[in-house]
This record gives sequence, structure tokens and C-alpha cells, in this order.
Amino acid sequence: MSRSIKQYLLLILVITLFIPCQLKATEPVYFENYNEEQGLVHSYVLCMFQDSWGIMWVGTYGGVQAFNGYNFNLFNVSGKKTNILTNHVVNVIFEDKDKNLWFGTESGLNKYNPKTGAIVRYLNNAHNTNCLSNNNVKSIYQDNDGIFWIGTYGGGLNRLDEKNNNFTSFRAKRGDKNFLQSDLINTFFVDKNGLFWIGTENGGVTIFDKNKNKVVNNFQSAPGRLSHGTVNSICQDMFGNYWIGTWDGGLNKYDPTTKKFTYFYPKSSFKKGQTINNIRCILQTEKDFLWVSTFGEGLCKFDLKTEEFVKVNINTTKDGISAQDLIWTLYEDNENNLWIGTFGKGILKQNTLKNTFLHYDLKQPDNTKLSISSIVQYSPDEMLIGTLNRGMYFYNLKTKTYKKYSPPQIQNESIGKIYLDRKNRLWISAENILYLINSDRKTIRKFAYNPSNNTSITENSINAILEDRLGNIWIGFWGTGINVIKNGELDKKKDDAVIFTKYLNNKSDTFSMFHTRIWSFFEDSKGTVWIGTSGNLVYYNPHDGLFKTLPIKVVSSFYEDPYGYLWVGSIGYGLYKLNKDYRVVKKYQQNDGLPCLDVLSIMADKNGRMWMGTAMGITLFDPQSESISNFDKYYGLQSFNINPNACITLLSSQMIFGGNNGFYLFKPDEITQDFIKSPIIITDIKLNNKSIAYENVMDSTSIMQSSIADLESLKLDYKNKVLTIDFAAVNYTIPSSITYAYMLEGFDEDWVNTSSSNRTATYTNLNNGDYVFKVRMSYSKGKWLESIRKLKVTITPPYWKKLWFIILIITAFGSVIWLILWFILGRNRLRTLIKQKLYVTERLSKEKEVLQLRYDQISENQQQQNKKWAYISLKNQTLKDELKTIHTNLLDIKSIQPNLNNTQLTKAIQSLNEQINGLNETEGFNDNINILFDDFVKRFADNFQKLTSTDIRICALIRMNKSNKEIAKQLNIALGSLETSRHRIRKKLSLPTDVNLNDFILRF
Repeated sequence: MSRSIKQYLLLILVITLFIPCQLKATEPVYFENYNEEQGLVHSYVLCMFQDSWGIMWVGTYGGVQAFNGYNFNLFNVSGKKTNILTNHVVNVIFEDKDKNLWFGTESGLNKYNPKTGAIVRYLNNAHNTNCLSNNNVKSIYQDNDGIFWIGTYGGGLNRLDEKNNNFTSFRAKRGDKNFLQSDLINTFFVDKNGLFWIGTENGGVTIFDKNKNKVVNNFQSAPGRLSHGTVNSICQDMFGNYWIGTWDGGLNKYDPTTKKFTYFYPKSSFKKGQTINNIRCILQTEKDFLWVSTFGEGLCKFDLKTEEFVKVNINTTKDGISAQDLIWTLYEDNENNLWIGTFGKGILKQNTLKNTFLHYDLKQPDNTKLSISSIVQYSPDEMLIGTLNRGMYFYNLKTKTYKKYSPPQIQNESIGKIYLDRKNRLWISAENILYLINSDRKTIRKFAYNPSNNTSITENSINAILEDRLGNIWIGFWGTGINVIKNGELDKKKDDAVIFTKYLNNKSDTFSMFHTRIWSFFEDSKGTVWIGTSGNLVYYNPHDGLFKTLPIKVVSSFYEDPYGYLWVGSIGYGLYKLNKDYRVVKKYQQNDGLPCLDVLSIMADKNGRMWMGTAMGITLFDPQSESISNFDKYYGLQSFNINPNACITLLSSQMIFGGNNGFYLFKPDEITQDFIKSPIIITDIKLNNKSIAYENVMDSTSIMQSSIADLESLKLDYKNKVLTIDFAAVNYTIPSSITYAYMLEGFDEDWVNTSSSNRTATYTNLNNGDYVFKVRMSYSKGKWLESIRKLKVTITPPYWKKLWFIILIITAFGSVIWLILWFILGRNRLRTLIKQKLYVTERLSKEKEVLQLRYDQISENQQQQNKKWAYISLKNQTLKDELKTIHTNLLDIKSIQPNLNNTQLTKAIQSLNEQINGLNETEGFNDNINILFDDFVKRFADNFQKLTSTDIRICALIRMNKSNKEIAKQLNIALGSLETSRHRIRKKLSLPTDVNLNDFILRF
């Protein structure tokens, strides 16, 4: 074959390979289906409503049910002995300002008070004009004044003043513009001005002013006006335009500024060109489109910008489409989930969170699933995706299309790694070969193993590529170590001249840095290059050129937060947190909330939250609060392995996780944790295995006086041996991933953990008394929310344990005992009294004898003391006389012999005088011997401890009835000094002014 032909064929091959064979990757919309298998009583759903507790109420042809996210509780079911409502066909549900629920049925209006359990029924009465005009109720509304407006199918509009129990009806007069044009009301809508837009059957739209109680406008079916007279739904969009859904007339747009109508008809998917005219419901949940349900063509989106219909394929399984064309009603709950009521297939619920993680499987024409190995953002609108089984693809983020990318030099179908460096060069590894595509996308260089060149690339599969800040290219192999292309080496024109610096495994050295597989590379803010291997974690310091290790195994991913902490994800060992000194400060595992120990990839959003791909889905980790939220199959994620190299954050802040079954694309900012505010409610209570909740609201034997959700306390009889309490967090987004813990305070010692599939607590044979049942919830293992649902439970005792019965028994028993004692002891009472009297008499006689003996002894002691003091007094008088004689003799000597030493004689005479005076004082005490035997001094001194010895002496003399003059003389002090001493003594004794000191002392 000639060279020109070869060149021609090569050109044809290149052109063929680059033909944009585009495949459409449609965005899936996932719906959950609730029908009879899940407990729905009837598959024909007419209305839905979410009350203030968050509970969804569903009206069907078989009655109304309350749905808490897990199961449907019965409220009114066809075939029950006692029907709660007037009819089991429920058209409309409404909650008023007092949280009462109103149910409009085919046969009457019903008001249910959740607090008391009471039902009030309103029915038409042919003999009463002041009543409901027709029993078929289609719409209910309460205005700001508390007035109720009821639209009936056959009786026009009703105004209910509940305070006065007064109905006023507004009926149709065909042809009169001041009246309704039909009594068959299907719906009404209240606009921003408070005007009622009333949609009727064959009567068009009537605008009613409730303040004036009159019709202000009518839109009839006519050319240039309303397309059809039967109106099923009315909606006003965010731009002020009115959208009117008609039966057999399509969708009508009314512009209030131009006062013109525009018609739109969704095209049928069954017959080309055929249109679907039966619009059942219109709902706006976002600014740019309307949800439009049809009775015949299912669910559509109406784009307000392009004014075109887009058919929504309702996907209820991960692999197939569940077609449902007969849709009756739409509803948006508090979590922005879309609920669809169908005719025949129950309820379809679009889970907003499940549709946040959009899954793109990129199926091939032969249904081969692409196993994604690597992703890079090639341009603002395109990604380049490498697969392990089908080569490379360009994916357009705007058009959601993808096309094959096969440069002629790269024919390998197994792509290991794609890397885009700072010079916009593409590095592609494929089956032991490394390719480099320059920024011009024309030059492709090939680096292959050359056994004759020691500086060529190592022969092995390439798993990781990194360009460091110095411009060096790091290449990690699947088993043979690392190659580095130093900065500048790529300037060499010949590929075989480029030197690959090698850091290879040393299988014989167990301490070798690289004796295992290389999983990943990462360069931190210091320029340190981190190398994740299947052995230890290795890091390279560019300043000293040394490799060092840390004991962390099988490292797959890295992230450095703004605070300098390094987060390391491993396979089989969880998540590690390293500080700036490269020390492990914490390790996160399953006990901390991780779903598993395989952390395959880590990316961070602009709020610093870490998004981790694991072997069990996607995990959101907040480093600040350490809260962990796991997103798995309950969030719509398919079960597939995430590749560490197949995860990127796009320029648009979207994130992509790729694996062996396509990829997930989502916006992290749209995924918040607001759902943690879900309230916990009691969903059912069973006594002896019989429910006392919704199904028995009007049961006269039921002890329930209010709905379960509003229940705060429960009083039970002791005969209820088995108490079962069901609970749930009202959540319609991720109910299955919630975990619970409950406790019966007063019975359980600790919390009892349970899953969402077992939300039941059962207690048997509880003792009488007060208990408190508590329930808490968690979206992340071990991270319990603060909100706790409490229910006070009182078990009343049997009559034989009640206080009145116990008192009666004690009283009766005491009376019997008293009678027995009275009869037994009555005969011995007199004998006992006589014995007691004799005993007392004998005891008094003995005590008298003892007292007499003590008196005689005291008298004898007194006589002995008197004799002793008399002798002392006699001796004292004798001594006194002798001293006086000596004193007289000395005076005589002094007068006879004046020449003697007067000083000495004077001192002798003075000394004798003092002794005589002292004897005179003793003589004063001897005047009343009895006072000395009195314990006055001791008692007085003990009671008044502030008194001095001199004070005590004065008081003793007063006690002896000495006059002030005698006391002053005996103490050898002046009368004035004595008066001062007496005054001082009064103060120390704290005597009042009217108490005489002498009297006080004498009486003491």
C-alpha cells in the first residue's frame, strides 16, 4: 500500500473518530410510589394536605388517612361500623386558624377538632334554608375575618359564619353577569387582592369580591376569551399572570395588564400531532416553570420562558419507567417535595433530595455501563471522562450530551488517569503508557518503557499524577513506586531523552518507602508532597529532599482546610485529622458517624464542608461542628463503587462523583440540613395490642380525647397490661435514614436505640405511678438533636392500692385491734391501777426515808461546821486581844522613851494596826456564820462572770445586810468610792433602774 493511501486512510480515521456522535443524557426525575401495598386504602387519590404538625392527610375514594412518612394511619375507612365522616369520598381537606381540620366529602362537610376529638357535621336540609346548600363539597377557604367559604358541586358558593352557625349561599343565574354562571364549583383561587377566582363546570371563571358579597367579573367560553367553560384549576404565577386549567380546553394564560387570553396544549406522546386538552391541576414551585398535570398524558413541565411543555417521565424504579397518565391533583409539602395524586396508582412523590443527586449512567447502545476512572474539566462547559472499559468521552454540561474522544495515537480502551496541568496539558495514562497532549491539542507525546534506557518510564499501570508548584510531574504506579519528571525535562524534543527520576519499590527491604501501590498524590500549602500508598502514608519535603512516613495505611485522598489541618482519607481505616506538625489529632470511624471505613475521595465546598465518597455512598462532614450526614440509597444514590480519581469540583461549584456505573452530579449549596427540624410525633398508641389512635376517634369506648400528634399526657387504667407507643419524625425526604432513641423515665435506666424500621416501644405490667416517655432522633450516628418529644403516662392503681381504700383498711383493722385490746385488757385495768398506786406509795415512802437520812447528815455537817467556825472566831478574838495589848505596850514605850528609833517603832505600830483591822474584817464575816455556808458567792460569781473579786466581796457584804457605812469601813474605802463601785456592779448585772441592788442580791 502506498504512503499516500495510508495517509488518506489515516485522515479518514481521524475524521471519523472526531465526528460528534452525540447521545442524549436525560436528567432523571425520581418518584416514590405509595399504593395499597404501602397501606393506602384506595388507589384513587382526590386531594392531599399537610397540617401544622407536618402530617400529610390524603383523601381518596375510600376515606381519609394520615401519613407520617412511614405508614398510613386509618382515620375514616369505608366499611367501618362507625364512620367518622359523613362520607368516605373526600374531595378536599383544609386546616383553619385554630388547627381544626375540615373534610369536604361527596355527602357533607365535616369539622374535626384534634384537641378534643370532636366531629361537627354540616349537611343540607331541604326544610332549612340556613344550612349548607349542597352536600357535595369541592373547596374550602377561611378568610382573615374567620369566615369560611365553601364551594359546592350543585349549590354554588356558601358563606359560613361559624360563630352564629349561619350559612349564606350565592347561587347561579345563567346569563346575568352579576351572578355565578354555574352552581357546579370545581375550585376557587384567592388572588393577592383577596378576590375569589371561582372555577365552575360549564360556567367558566367567576371573580367574586367577598367584601362586597357580589360578583365583579365573569370569564366565559368564547373566541378570544376562555377556551372552555369547565375549569379545574387556577394559579397565579410569580409574574402576576393567571393560569387556568380547563377540561378539554387545554391551558389558558390570562394577562391582567393586557386582559388577553393565550392558549397552550401539551402534545401527546402516543400520536404525533395530537394534543391533550384535559388539564387537572397547576402548581408553581419554582420561578421559571409550572407543574401541569393532565388527565390522559400524565405530568408535564411548562417552561414560562419558552412557553413550551416538557413531558416528565415518572421514574419509580432505578431501572424502569412507571407510566401514569391519569393525574388528578398536585401538592407541594413543607420540604418542597412534589406529591401527585393519581387515578389508579395511588400517590407519587418526587423527593427533592433524591433528585438533587442526579445520576448519569452514560449507557451505550449495547447497554454497556461505563466504569469511570478519571474526570477533568476540559472547558467551562465540558468534562473529559476516562473509563476503564470504553476509552474517553467529552460530556457537555449544558446540553447533557456526550461524545467519544479517541485521538489516533490513543487507541486504548482502558484509561487509568487523566490529569490537566497548569499549562493546560493533558496527561493520560492507558495500559502502561503515558500520553501527553499539549495545550494546542495537536501534539501528542508518548512515553513508554524502554528496557535499554534506565531513565525511561517504569513499566506499570499509572494510578496517580500530580504537578507540584515547582513544575515537577509526579507519577504513581500500581505496584512499582514513583517516577518524577523534573521541571525542564519536557523541553527536550525527543521523548526518549526525557529523564524519569525513579523512586522504586525494594521488595527485599521491608522498610522501603515504596514497597506497595501508589493511590494518590497531594501537595499542601507548605509545598510538601503527600503520597498515599497501600502501606504507610509518605510525605516528601522539597527543602531537604527527604521522604518520611506516618503510620496511616491505604491512603486514598487528601484535603487541607483553611486552618492548616490536613484531612486524610483511607481505605479500611476511616478518616484522619493531622495538625500542622503532621501529628494525628483525631481519627473518625463508624462510631463517629461514618457509614463505613472506606473514604475514597474528599472534596470541599465553599462553606468548608467536606464531601467524601465512600463505599456506601456520599458523606457530608462539617469540620467545625463535626456533624456527619450520610447520603445513600435513601437519597436516590445507586449502589456503586466510587473511584478516588473520578471526583472533581467544577468551576460552577458543582461536584461529580464517578464510579463503575456512571457518575453523580449535584450542587452542594442546594443540599442543606434544614430537614433536621422535623418534629417527632406519637403516631399510635396501643393498649393490649389494640390501637386507640385515629381509627377510634369517635369510638365511645376509646380513652383518647385528642389526636395523637397533639397528645401531651395519657392516663391509663391498671388493667392495660401491654402499652405500645409508636413514634416518628415527620419527614418525607429521608425518613428511612433517621435513627431514634426512646426512654420511659421511671422505668428505663438509659436510652434505648432503634432504627427507622422499628419505631415502637412496648412495656408490659407497669406498676402504677407517673412516667415520662421520651423520644429523640438523629440524622448522624451519635449526634442527637436537642428536640425531644415527651409524653406523660400515668398508670392508675387498682382500687385496693388507692389511698381511700388503704385508709379504709387501716381504719377497720385499727378498730378491730382496739376492740380486742379493750376486751382483753379491760379486766386487768383496775388491777394494774391498784398495783401502780401501791408501787407509787412504796416508792414515795422509800424516797422519804432517803431524804430524811440526807437531812440528818446535812444537819450534822452543819453543826460540825458551826463548831469549827465558833472555835475559829474564839481564836480570832484571842489573837485580837493579844495584838491590842502589844499595841498599847508599844505606845507606852514610845511615850516613855522618846529617844528610840521612831521610824521602826512607827512601822511596828502601823503593822499592828493593819492586822487588827484585818481581824475586824474577819469579825464582820463572823457576825453571821450561816452566810458562809450559803453557796451564794459561788453561784453569784458563776452567773455574773464580769464581776471582780472586789465586786463579789461588796455583794457578799450586802447579802449580810451591812450598811454602806459598814461596808466602806470594812473595805477601808470612802463612801463615794463605794457608791461608784455599786453603780459599776449594777451595769455589770444589767439591772433596770427600778430594781434595787440590795433587794436583787438578797433575793438571789
